[in-house]
Formats: sequence, structure tokens, C-alpha cells
Amino acid sequence: MRAVNLLTYDAGVRTSRLPAIPKPSSRVLIGIVATVLLLLLGVSYLTASKAVADRQQDVTAVKTEERALVARIEGAKSEQALTDREQRDASLTAALAGRVPWDQVLRDVARVLPPKTSVTSLIVRAPQAGGVASAATAAGSEGLLLTGLTFTQPTVALVLDRLELVPNLADVQLQSSTKTGVSDRPVRQFTIVAAIRAEGPPQ
Repeated sequence: MRAVNLLTYDAGVRTSRLPAIPKPSSRVLIGIVATVLLLLLGVSYLTASKAVADRQQDVTAVKTEERALVARIEGAKSEQALTDREQRDASLTAALAGRVPWDQVLRDVARVLPPKTSVTSLIVRAPQAGGVASAATAAGSEGLLLTGLTFTQPTVALVLDRLELVPNLADVQLQSSTKTGVSDRPVRQFTIVAAIRAEGPPQ
């Protein structure tokens, strides 16, 4: 039989070994950690910047919608204000259309009455806007209704003639003229109706 040597090689025989990996120094570790932190910070910054940009776009869109809404509201207010003003102007025009200088009318009536004539009743009502009340309606809701006393029928006719000279009176008519007595003196009681002519709005 052949003998086999089961012992290891001689200590003098060199065996091959892998080179040892050097351990990193503390400076290298700090640099690696700093690099990783910087990368994380960069990613966080980019994410935050994108979120801020998205939020800024949302804010801009909301502000744009708000400005459009405010513009619509202001436009509606301006339109309503214009409508209200037109209505007020129309109401004022309608009111001025029936404007009558009552002080002037009464002065003119008093000035044109002949002597020995007295007025016992005088009713005046303004005509409808923009029109002239006819004498037929004077005894009702519009125009002039004058009742007075004088001594003769010719004086009554003179009262009619002079009232026709008043600029704001039109369609002067004698409604009645009757004999009566006042303190045992014979007199004539007359009633005259006339239309009131409105001046209308000032030019």
C-alpha cells in the first residue's frame, strides 16, 4: 500500500490570501452622511417647490374667479343704479309735467275780477300730468270751480271775459247764474268752471 500524508503542508509553504479591505475613516463617513442628507434635502425642496407652485396656481385661479365675480356684481349694481335713476327721472318728469304755478293763478284771478264782485268759493285742482283738464271735469276732480256774487248779469259776463285772459286758465264756461238776495238786496250768484293749463317741466 502507498502511504498518504494527511498532514498539512509545511509551514514554510506560503498560502495565497485576499487583500484586507481598509476601514473607512470618520471623515469619509461624515461626507457620505452629509451627501445623503443633501440629497434628501434636495428632494424635499423640489417636492415642496412643486406643492407651492400648485398652491400658487390654485390661489391665482381663485383670485381670477373672485375678480370676475366682483366685476359681475359691480356691473349688476351699476345696471340697477341706472334703472333706478331712469325710474326717478321718469317720475320727476311726470310730476313736473303737471306743474301749476298756483300763486300766479290765484293772483291773476284776483286781479282780473271786476269791482263789486266777491268770491264765495274757489276750488282748484291740478290736472293730470301732461294734460289740461276740461271745463266739464272742473266741477269734479280737476280744474277751477269759482262761485261768486255780483249785482248784474253783465258783470257776470265781464267776469267770464276777464278770466279768459288768465294764461293758466282755458275753456272758461258759465255753469250757472241765478238771482238771490243778500241782506234784502238782489244779487246774482254765479258759478264758473275752467280748465287748468299746466306749465309742464321747465325747459
